[in-house]
This record gives sequence, C-alpha cells and structure tokens, in this order.
Amino acid sequence: MMRALQETQLPAQEMMRVHILLHTFVQGIAVNLEAEADAIAQTGMNDEEFMRQTESSFLRLATSGRFPHFAKVLADLHTGFDLDFDELFELGLRMCLDGLEARLARR
Repeated sequence: MMRALQETQLPAQEMMRVHILLHTFVQGIAVNLEAEADAIAQTGMNDEEFMRQTESSFLRLATSGRFPHFAKVLADLHTGFDLDFDELFELGLRMCLDGLEARLARR
C-alpha cells in the first residue's frame, strides 16, 4: 500500500493517515465478520435465524419514535435489507478510494 501511496506524492503525514484509514476500514469489516462467526458458534443460529428471533424487538425499538430518521429509512426499505459484508466492503473501499482520488485531483 505504501508503494501506491508514494506515487501520489502526498506528504508523509497525510500518506500515513490514508494508510491508517484504509487499514482500519478493512480491519473493521473483518472484526464484524469474526463477531458474526463467533455468534453463530455460540448460539447455533445463523444471521437469518437470529434476525427472525429478534425482529420484533428490533422493530419495536426502531419505530419507538426515538429514532425517526432511522425509522424513515426502514420504512423506505420496501423489499427489506440484506447485509452482505462483501458488498459493504466493496462500497466502503470504493468510497474511500474515490474520496482519495478527488482529494488528489484538487492538489
């Protein structure tokens, strides 16, 4: 990664920040995957079974009025939502890299 960042000619301080930002993004996704695997091992339920079991409690909290913006997003998800960590990773990485590209273009 540092080789690619060196080609950007960013100052060393900023290069290090970009490296840490991308590393923590990847690490954050990995931690969630690990937590999901641990939960499956501990409960014997996969994520779909867990969501079915906890859906009513989740919806009660989400629609309690305490989180109106989140409730609106949920209401707009007419077909539901499938949390796919591969898609999430690709979207997040693309957003980080697009932001870096835009920042470099402004230099």
